[in-house]
Amino acid sequence: MKKALLLVSLAALAAAPSCGGGSPAPQTDKFVGAWTFQSGMLTPMCGALAAGVMPVSLVGLPVTLAQLDSTTLSLTLNASCVIHLEVSGATATVAAAQTCTLDVAGLGPTAVDITTWTLTLTGDHIDNKIAGNVAGFCSATGVGVLVRGTTDAGTAGGG
Repeated sequence: MKKALLLVSLAALAAAPSCGGGSPAPQTDKFVGAWTFQSGMLTPMCGALAAGVMPVSLVGLPVTLAQLDSTTLSLTLNASCVIHLEVSGATATVAAAQTCTLDVAGLGPTAVDITTWTLTLTGDHIDNKIAGNVAGFCSATGVGVLVRGTTDAGTAGGG
């Protein structure tokens, strides 16, 4: 009888959930997926050296956020704009020394040395704050809002 009671007790302990409830979900999970810029503009400030340089609209551009590990995301804006961000809670911040190539009116495809790119997830959208240096003689800043999903028409839809 004692052996049977001991075996039942051991079996119950083995089946009981452990303290802590297992591994937490990676911080990146809530960001991962297809997104579209619902609004946004990147504005180069070049002075007289490049008077024809125009702001870059982000509206309608598709973005893919993929998990690299439990705290690191890969953001893909186009084939030549892939950056990595470190996630802490509802905020993802660009890792140091990255470049993103964008088509800038007046300059063509141009490398932007990213100094700041912060994603802040709030509900079903992500606020973006972006800053960098363009072509070695311009700076650029911008903000934008990403919403889940992609469409061909430049407005976010289900996804």
